[in-house]
Amino acid sequence: MRWLLFVLLGACSFSARSGEQAVVDAAAGTDGLSNDCTPNETACDGRVRNVCGGDGHWDGTLETVCDFTCSAGACVVASNVPLPDVRMCTSAGPALAPPAGASVTVSSAGGVHIDCLPECGNSVTRIDATAVFTNVEPNLVWFCLGSVNLPANVTLVASDVSAPSTAIALVVDGAVSIAGGIVLDGRAATAGVTGGSGGPGGYAGANLTSSSDSNGQGPCGGHGGDHDGPFIGDHWIGGGGGGGGNATAGAGGGKGRCTNGDHDGNGGGASDGSCSLAPLVPLIGGSGGGAGGDATVNVQQGWAGGGGGGALQISSRVSISITGTVSARGGAGYGEMSVDGGGGGGAGGGLLLEAPTLTLPGMLLVDGGIGGSAGAGPGGTGARGGDAAASGKTFTQNGQGGSGGGGGGGRIRINAGNAVCPAGASPASACTTGPLTLQ
Repeated sequence: MRWLLFVLLGACSFSARSGEQAVVDAAAGTDGLSNDCTPNETACDGRVRNVCGGDGHWDGTLETVCDFTCSAGACVVASNVPLPDVRMCTSAGPALAPPAGASVTVSSAGGVHIDCLPECGNSVTRIDATAVFTNVEPNLVWFCLGSVNLPANVTLVASDVSAPSTAIALVVDGAVSIAGGIVLDGRAATAGVTGGSGGPGGYAGANLTSSSDSNGQGPCGGHGGDHDGPFIGDHWIGGGGGGGGNATAGAGGGKGRCTNGDHDGNGGGASDGSCSLAPLVPLIGGSGGGAGGDATVNVQQGWAGGGGGGALQISSRVSISITGTVSARGGAGYGEMSVDGGGGGGAGGGLLLEAPTLTLPGMLLVDGGIGGSAGAGPGGTGARGGDAAASGKTFTQNGQGGSGGGGGGGRIRINAGNAVCPAGASPASACTTGPLTLQ
């Protein structure tokens, strides 16, 4: 695996200035600015923006404590979270630093929070969200953290029974190190009634249906497959559901043909793509897959779609290092080898990383989910690596339902000076870069 280091020139570690109290981390060091400088030159000393005076020395009266942080001699902001809220996030925030082997879960039971067993660090077992914003779609919850350190055998996951529906932002006063992982994938659909749930900030797949055209949730929900057959019994057939979309479109479902050969069920068409903006403002996850068309009389068996991947933002004032895996992949659609249509896969979600310094040799995954199987064959693969989502299989003989289409790819955004997308980003086309936004 190749190692990539992204460094914004002029980025600094924290240092305190006299008179700057809670808003500056007094425990951090400096970047060693020399005494001499060029008049009007600017430089960073941690969160402080320095200006060179006319005498060729740094002028303390012109210092500015940035609300988020300083990079390349300028104050910059964190995305999506209002600046007054970011300003109040300091090193007093709880550290997410669980011991090796700990269980770490984000849950919405009793308010959105992170549960850790045996602890999150410093004997704390629960970290409550700082605030929830409901004026954006999907809603956004954010945590102010002092630092983040997830060891190699620790993975933060969404709760199986009470996962948040909101996108998640972590604003971190100190450094972020992820040797383990964060997994906010959409859930796979099952033979049950409901479609796969979306990861936090993502959207659910379409539920099991007894008809046709049952679309997945979200702005780019996969289209439901058709069912057709004016008579009872062997004349009914279902087409596969289409995959959900996000940065790229989900693929269409396959076409089915009934046992008697006199009726066809079309697959759900390809979903829309470009349902989120490249900067991930607002922070949005993937859309859910469409359901397959039903072909079994008096029984709901138009199979359900997979959930869309979630949406995660990590904004650090200092640095982000990921040697493990962070993922927001789409969930698989469900299906069986029958005349019923397979469900479409969910689309990949969104990952936004921003800090003055980024070290990213790990994996960043927003792949689409695979479509559900049917009599025509396995479902289409989701977008991943260098490949786009694949369509579901179409019948080759009578009595075969169409399988579900694969989910589209999500988005990865890296905000830092001179950043490039890492080799571990998948799909490769999902990743874009940009500068930190000036305050």
